[in-house]
Amino acid sequence: MYKFDQCTGRTNPQRLFASVMLMLLLVTVFSPRAAQADLLSPEEAFNAIAQVSGEQIEVLLTPAEGYYLYQDRISLEPANADVVLGSPDFPPAVITDDPVFGETKVFQEEVLFSVPINHSPGGTQVVEIHFQGCSEEHGVCYPPQSTTAKLDLPAVGEVSTTAVQSTISGVLGGLFGGNSSGEPLDPEEAFVPHVDFANDQIRVIFEIAPDYYLYQDRLLAGTNPDSVSIEAAALPAAVEKNDPSFGLVQVYYDQVQIHLTPQTDEPFDLVLGYQGCAEMGLCYPPMEKSYRIDPAAQTIEPIEDTQAELTPMLDLAGGQTTDTPVAIQSTEPTPAQADVSRSQTDLIADRLASDNLWVIVGWFLIIGLLLAFTPCVFPMIPILSGIIAGQGKNITPHKAFVLSLVYVLAMAITYTIAGVLAGIFGANLQAAFQSPWILGAFAAIFVLLALSMFGFYELQLPSSIQSRIMNVQNRQQGGTLTGVAVMGFLSALIVGPCMAPPLGRCVDLHWPDR
Repeated sequence: MYKFDQCTGRTNPQRLFASVMLMLLLVTVFSPRAAQADLLSPEEAFNAIAQVSGEQIEVLLTPAEGYYLYQDRISLEPANADVVLGSPDFPPAVITDDPVFGETKVFQEEVLFSVPINHSPGGTQVVEIHFQGCSEEHGVCYPPQSTTAKLDLPAVGEVSTTAVQSTISGVLGGLFGGNSSGEPLDPEEAFVPHVDFANDQIRVIFEIAPDYYLYQDRLLAGTNPDSVSIEAAALPAAVEKNDPSFGLVQVYYDQVQIHLTPQTDEPFDLVLGYQGCAEMGLCYPPMEKSYRIDPAAQTIEPIEDTQAELTPMLDLAGGQTTDTPVAIQSTEPTPAQADVSRSQTDLIADRLASDNLWVIVGWFLIIGLLLAFTPCVFPMIPILSGIIAGQGKNITPHKAFVLSLVYVLAMAITYTIAGVLAGIFGANLQAAFQSPWILGAFAAIFVLLALSMFGFYELQLPSSIQSRIMNVQNRQQGGTLTGVAVMGFLSALIVGPCMAPPLGRCVDLHWPDR
């Protein structure tokens, strides 16, 4: 063994090794990098817990010490499209100068917030919790994270009600379809089915938009495989309606709820069929929705359409319904009952049918003046101007007024004849034209006309007929009363797509019981 010799200056090797190791240990212990803890995994850095409290979801996010969460990166997303959640209600956050996003709101300690449930079919639902955070100590930000939670959500939904309007805006709204845009809703918006479990039964809820209704006898159900049988509880009472397409029928407004009981615990496919109409006189084709049902696990999953033999739900219920509403039992319902059980269009029909003749004529006059400002009427102005200008220098104010009067009267007579014919036949032509054969024929005609425009063939009248039309047109340019009347008749046909539906609706409303 070597020892340190003060005379020679030699060093003992063991003591030198111990000194070096002691220095390395001191450097390691007091090094800032060594004092830094290891970076946690996302699951350890951010703990997420969710639970249901009433009609809202409460979420608790707990960042570890030295970690924080971005407020604007926290969200909840349900896996089921039938579940609709509101905006999160966050507590006050801390504003920090983040190295990645600049000044932003963060949570450095545990945060408890709630999210309202706007709509839910109920039952066990999967909700994804999305969040993103960083480690302040390490200067590291995690990518967006998500975790799932299975929650027993309550059945929450808003029931729509049909508003009754007695003002002129309400009348015009009913004539043009019952909504502000005048355009019919998509079938998915007009009739929204929801399917969930309630007390070991399959609960089917149809949310029906205002001014729309579902036929009771068109509510169907079927299973795949067809060996699985289902039973229905007594259906809710429907409202009797004088439908323009099918006569007296039973329909549902606002919402209808039906309970089905499967006679098996094995998974199967449930197919729902339904059909409805809008009060504007438009009926939708039959629709179907399919669901994968697991009675044992009480889970429901929407699937692609599957084949099944459908049976009316009224037959599955043995033809039983709940108590009949008073409005159906009474032959003369009170105004309050009528407001609840009847639609806005029916109320307008009653008003037109009960008012005296001059009041009805006044309504038609006002509606007619308003229809004169529809876009497709504007092209009639240059047509009439061309007829008057065809007189040349011989035109006088009196003659121009007469020509204009004949032109307008010809159009009015055309609509009068059409209205009388509609009143005589008593058929809703718009509903009749929804036949697949008629729609298919019109579609085929449009395809053939399109092929002509692409140059596949030339479509024109024979030269002899063209010559006669040109001669008639030349005579009409002279401004004769007969020619002006013919132009008025043709103009009525041109503006028919804009004018005929509301005018025909007026006639249909005035004679609801024809």
